[in-house]
Amino acid sequence: GRFTWRLPVLGRTLEVVQSMTTMKPSVVRDRMLHNYLELRHALDVLEGLRTIPTRFRSGGVKHLLAGSRRMNAALNAQIDIEQQELRPALLGADAWGESRAEKLAQHHVQRRDALREPVLVGMGAARSENFVAWLGGVIVDARRALLREESDCMSAELLRDDGVGIGVSSE
Repeated sequence: GRFTWRLPVLGRTLEVVQSMTTMKPSVVRDRMLHNYLELRHALDVLEGLRTIPTRFRSGGVKHLLAGSRRMNAALNAQIDIEQQELRPALLGADAWGESRAEKLAQHHVQRRDALREPVLVGMGAARSENFVAWLGGVIVDARRALLREESDCMSAELLRDDGVGIGVSSE
């Protein structure tokens, strides 16, 4: 069976389909890449809001704080999806699947730690321009994390339905 839930993120909806059955690697890859595209768009929107000078920003920094919290929730939801769907696909991809899945899990721990900090910092600095500058760094880090995982775990050569890895290695 499967069920769908939707997570609103800065005017867009990240659709998550939970599946109780194993999906083909190409389907997992397509779903992850689609989610990454939506997350990148949401990061672009948040970056656009961040760059509006405070004096012109409706509601001041508190709208940015609310947006950063929604983005935080979306990124954490994506980590959960990757653990449920991408990890099993990596395990079955090739002889290095276990190593890749472990690296993914370690990366997820680091990302969750990084995502905890924004909420704490944002709560204490909601009226500060420091928060606006700091949020820019968070956005850059999130984009880098998406690129790294896409590169390391979601190539068409790695997540193939035929189970034969072409030109892939454990690094």
